[in-house]
Amino acid sequence: MGRAGTRLLRSREGARIGCKLGSFAFALTVQDMYLTMQEFLDCSGSDPNIQDGSFVKAAMDDCLLVIRADKSDEKALYDRIAWGIKLLNKHAKRLGLNFANDKAQLLLPQDWVPPTAGLPEGLVVRSNTLLNVEQQGIEVVGCPVGSIDFRQTFVQRNLGDVLRSRDDLKQLHPQCATRLLLQCVSACPAYIAQVVHPSATKEALTTFDDNMWSFLLEFLGGIGGDNQLKCCPEGLSRARFRAQLPCRLGGAGLRSWERTADFAWFTSVASCVAESDPNLDVGRAHFGALAHIAYEAAIDSLGGTSHPKVTSGELIPGDDPDVLTVSNFYKELFMDYARVNKTPLRLQKEFSAVTAQNAADELLSKSEGAHVSDSERITLLSKSPIMSHLFTADLSNIETRLSKTEFIISVRHFLCLPSLRIYPDEPDRLMCGCEVESCDNSHCERATLDWAGNHALLCHKGLGAQKALLLELELERMFRKAGGSPDRQPSTRNLLGKVFDREELAALFPGGLSQASSNLRAGFAMEYLTALHTRPSRERDEKVARIKSLFPTTRSGATPKDIGGVIRFDLCLTGTQPTDAPRALYLDHAIVHETSDSYQVRVLRHLQAGRTACLSVPFKKAEGEKKGRFGGLIKVAERLAREGFLGFSPFFLFPVVSTLGCMNVDMTKLLNWIQERYKQSLLSSSERLDGVPKSVLVGKFRVYLERALCFALLRANALALHSQGRPDVLRP
Repeated sequence: MGRAGTRLLRSREGARIGCKLGSFAFALTVQDMYLTMQEFLDCSGSDPNIQDGSFVKAAMDDCLLVIRADKSDEKALYDRIAWGIKLLNKHAKRLGLNFANDKAQLLLPQDWVPPTAGLPEGLVVRSNTLLNVEQQGIEVVGCPVGSIDFRQTFVQRNLGDVLRSRDDLKQLHPQCATRLLLQCVSACPAYIAQVVHPSATKEALTTFDDNMWSFLLEFLGGIGGDNQLKCCPEGLSRARFRAQLPCRLGGAGLRSWERTADFAWFTSVASCVAESDPNLDVGRAHFGALAHIAYEAAIDSLGGTSHPKVTSGELIPGDDPDVLTVSNFYKELFMDYARVNKTPLRLQKEFSAVTAQNAADELLSKSEGAHVSDSERITLLSKSPIMSHLFTADLSNIETRLSKTEFIISVRHFLCLPSLRIYPDEPDRLMCGCEVESCDNSHCERATLDWAGNHALLCHKGLGAQKALLLELELERMFRKAGGSPDRQPSTRNLLGKVFDREELAALFPGGLSQASSNLRAGFAMEYLTALHTRPSRERDEKVARIKSLFPTTRSGATPKDIGGVIRFDLCLTGTQPTDAPRALYLDHAIVHETSDSYQVRVLRHLQAGRTACLSVPFKKAEGEKKGRFGGLIKVAERLAREGFLGFSPFFLFPVVSTLGCMNVDMTKLLNWIQERYKQSLLSSSERLDGVPKSVLVGKFRVYLERALCFALLRANALALHSQGRPDVLRP
């Protein structure tokens, strides 16, 4: 349309799939034909002056006619159908289109017997009176409409098609296969659960859940049989229960359709009711018993009428079984929610959140049999948000890719499943029925090799240092990605401004000191500094010599990480601000194993009291050892920094993280420090060509830090679990 008037553009090839203009033009062309059909339905009922509720629904060339039938006059229905198809043919020819009946289907009202004549040729008739179940209904946009047998068969067939991916997934790396299972395969029933009543889906979805759990166990090496240790029914049930929790609640994110089926159809219909579709408003009054059954199931899924979300009417009214058929409750609820929150209400998401939280609470409160150990109780109570990256991390990032064995060990440990089998000999059997192996190493005296890896650090004395090294390397990599230049094993002499020579450092700051010994040596160092920084004189030299003569000559047991008998920090991460004396972070980290036999009772009591894991005994002990080890050195360094002898401003952190992913305050501060270094690097960089704002990059970098920390822990834990019971430390 322009100054030259209207131009006619003739399509030579017709509409093509994916062409938006072609689709729009086709829809525009057939719109009048569909409106004419609606007018025909409005005036062709038993009373031409009264609309009987018949309507047309169409999406492009897929057209659905819903015609009200009179049980006392079957011929009237067939006549309307014949005239309707004639009308479609007539208007289609005017538009140059061909209307074909080869795909047309007619679903008769319940218990109607298909006629032998009177219907257009090519029209396939469906009815619940036919013997063949496949002919007892029709499929409308992926939704089965027909008899209960037809709907159940449809659901089973579609879910069965999904299960055919089993062999393909088994060919993949377990980490990739598990990710596809969690994110794609197990999510397939979402549409069916929403459009098909639970009376037709519950049993099939429960079977589907069983198959998904079976798939996951296969990817993890299996349970029992000739190759792996057996797990008792209680252990498998608890592992499955946890796997089916969302990652945010400490689960693996495996969908539980048995739980979701109770409310998926209900919430779907409720959301449609809120759209105020006049055709649905007429039709929903005929839901009858199906709506009442779905209402009761939805109430039960939330925990009953006593649940706060029910009593408050926030998600569902507690005393209105007709809420789907005649009530305007959901129309008002959706309008009020959108007005207050400025976003639409996602009803199914809200139901899912409540039911998932109920399931998480049930896991912690359900009765325990002989299978449950203190290690499992601690694992369930020590929920760490960073461990969810095991199942959600982007596998295109190199740091998230585990070896096959590392991944299998990590997930089995996460779900408290038996460890991978090591020995060919017959394993021992616990009281609950689980099989367990005993260590064959001569110095271990047949210690039990449990799933938690509690024997690993006792089996190999140097394993703790190797685990810490894996974490240290990852921390170093994090800081390099942030734009910094980390210094591993920084020189203690440089930290103290080269005031002390090596012999003095070895005397004042050896390893293996108690808190009292560390404070004593710090006092000598302070006196030495005071004397050293006075005016040169004979008295000064005598005082310095006298103080040096008091330096201890005996060294407490220096650890292997102490170089030359002098303690050192693990890493130094230097910042850029302030320019005259940039801050430098000196850190010494540790990984604690909170489920070990020496900690179990106290840690469990601590967690059951509702206190955070980072304040439990193993964290306090590790922090105390670090402060005792470095306390004197820190006091001297801080004094030298205040007096301006260093040229930089050191500060000190002792980050501690547990094998279950819990972090102390210093670990959080460390991640914040690395993130701040990344922000400083972004300030000096130009805008990215892809247009991603720097604020988004900072958020993504924070996710990267948590993800990298998670996978460093997973590799360290896998190393320990894979090595326990073997003669040597073996990388999985």
